Amino acid sequence: MSNSLSNSEVEEKSALTPASPEVIDYAADYADFILSSPTSYHAADQGAQLLTESGFTEVDRKGEWPTAAGRYFLVEDGALVAWVQDPRSHGFAITATHSDSPALKLKPIPQRTTADGWGQLMVEVYGGPLNNAWLDRELQVAGAVVDWDGNRRLIHTGPIAFIPQLAPHLDRGVNAEGVKLDPQRHMQPVWTIGEERDVMAVIADLAGFDSAADIAASELFLVPTQAPEVFGVDNQFFAAGRQDNLSSSFAGFHALTKLVAELNEDEALPRIPVLAMFDHEEIGSGTPTGARGPLLEEVLERISLALGLDGDARAQALATSTLLSADAAHSVNPGYEDKHGPETRPVMGKGPALKMDADQSYATSLGGVATWRKACRDAGVPTQVFVSHSSMRAGSTVGPLLATRLGIETVDVGIPILSMHSTREISHVVDPVYLSSAIRAFWLG
Repeated sequence: MSNSLSNSEVEEKSALTPASPEVIDYAADYADFILSSPTSYHAADQGAQLLTESGFTEVDRKGEWPTAAGRYFLVEDGALVAWVQDPRSHGFAITATHSDSPALKLKPIPQRTTADGWGQLMVEVYGGPLNNAWLDRELQVAGAVVDWDGNRRLIHTGPIAFIPQLAPHLDRGVNAEGVKLDPQRHMQPVWTIGEERDVMAVIADLAGFDSAADIAASELFLVPTQAPEVFGVDNQFFAAGRQDNLSSSFAGFHALTKLVAELNEDEALPRIPVLAMFDHEEIGSGTPTGARGPLLEEVLERISLALGLDGDARAQALATSTLLSADAAHSVNPGYEDKHGPETRPVMGKGPALKMDADQSYATSLGGVATWRKACRDAGVPTQVFVSHSSMRAGSTVGPLLATRLGIETVDVGIPILSMHSTREISHVVDPVYLSSAIRAFWLG
C-alpha cells in the first residue's frame, strides 16, 4: 500500500495553502473552538451551540425520542452525539472522536498551604500528559459544578496558577539527565502566597452561587490558558493544547454543519450521518460517556426504532453501516526520525493519515481502507499512511472499542501532529481542513 494517494488529479485538486481563504477562516474558527473548550464539558457545550445555530434540535435522553425526520443531538456531560434522521436513508455513517485530553484534575480536598505560605492546588494526573510541558505555564481551573437541585454550570477562572520549575543552579544535572517529576511532589500548582484563599469560594462565585456550600458536586481541571496561534514564516503552523483530539472533533462539527447547510430538503443521504464525540478516551473509555459505554449503541437503536426498523431490519441497517474513527496521529519529528519506519513517514501538511496496525490497536479493516480512500478521492484530499515502527507498540483510539461493540466496518484516521500530549501541540493549518472535507465526503458517500 502506498504512503499517499498517487492520483495526480486528486493532488492537484486539493492544493490548499496557508493563504487559502478557507484555511484562514477555518483556523480562526478552530482557534475559537479550542479556546472556548478547556475541558470536555466545554467542548460538548461548544459543539451544541454550533449545532443549534445550524438548525439541530437537542434531544433529552430521558424523554421520548423524536420520530420525525430532522437534525438532532444529545449531550451527556462531556459527550455529544448528533445525527440527521431521515427514513429514506439506510444504515449509518458514523464519525467518532473524543473530547478529553490529558490534564491535571483537582482532588476532592483541593488545596493546602505549605509551611512557607505557598497555597497549592492539589491535583492528580488525568491521562498521559508530557509532565514537563506543564511547568511554567499559566493555568486556569475549568470544569463543571452542580448545585443541590442537580443544575450544572460550567466555569473557567482564567489564569490563577502555575507549576514552577526548579532552577538549574539547584539541579545541576537537569540538562544532561532530564527533568524528573514526581506527580505528588512536583506537579501541584501554586496559586497563592501569603494570604490564604478558598479555591471553591472562587469557583462558587464564578458559577453565580452565594458560597461554596451551594456546590453539591464538581469535576474541575487545571488547564493552560495560552491562546491558540497561527505562526511560521508562511503561517503554516497552528499551536494549541488539546488538539488531541479537538482537531478531529471540530472537523466533525465543521463537516456536519456544512453538510446540512448544503443539503436540499428533498435530498436524502445514502446513510444517516452520525457524529459521536466521546469523553474519557485518554483514561481508557470505560465510563458511561466513554466509547466502552452504551451511549452510541443506544442512540443507534432508538433512531432505528423511531424509523420503524425492528428486529432483522435493524440488524440489516447496522450491517450496512461504517465507522470512521478520527483521532490525532504522530507526524515524523525531525529530531527523532528513527521513531518511524523508513517507508511510513506521515508529515504535517500532506493530509490526514490512514492509521493501521497489525495488532488492531487501530481498527482499520480492508473495507474501511477502501471507504477512506474513496472519501479522500471524492473530496480531493491527499492522504498518508501511519503505521508504528515495528519495534514499538502503537497507541489506540475509540475505533477498536466501537468496532467491537457494533461489529461494523471501521477505519481509523487523523491529522499528523507534533508534541502530542504536550500543553502546546503543533499541527499544519491545511490538515484539519482536509480532514473536515474528507469526513463530509464520507457522509455523502
